[in-house]
Amino acid sequence: MGDLVKASGVSARSLRYYEEQGLIVASRTSGNHREFLDCAPLRVAWIQRLYAAGLNSNQIGQLLPHMNELTSSHENPGRYIPDHVKSQIDEQLASLDARIDELVQSRDRLRELASSVSGDDLPD
Repeated sequence: MGDLVKASGVSARSLRYYEEQGLIVASRTSGNHREFLDCAPLRVAWIQRLYAAGLNSNQIGQLLPHMNELTSSHENPGRYIPDHVKSQIDEQLASLDARIDELVQSRDRLRELASSVSGDDLPD
């Protein structure tokens, strides 16, 4: 586990969670230590990116089996993703777009407020 923590920069706690969720798989040594495949750091990086994009562990678990095809096929990488997974990704994209719109509106309101209030009018 320590080697994967170092290689991925992800905490042991997160790696154990990923393992519990079936997102990464480890074999066990005779001393009951976890051993991960050499590709585990790349897989963990994908998991991190997908979580950061707002996908949940179930969605990530459905998408991960297709990641090799996605990264190795240049002609049409999306063809390997099942329709129900594509649909979930599209829903997440729409949700992120809506959240971005909300954040932009909040930022714009704060800018308006900041420009309408002089420094003397601010409470101490």
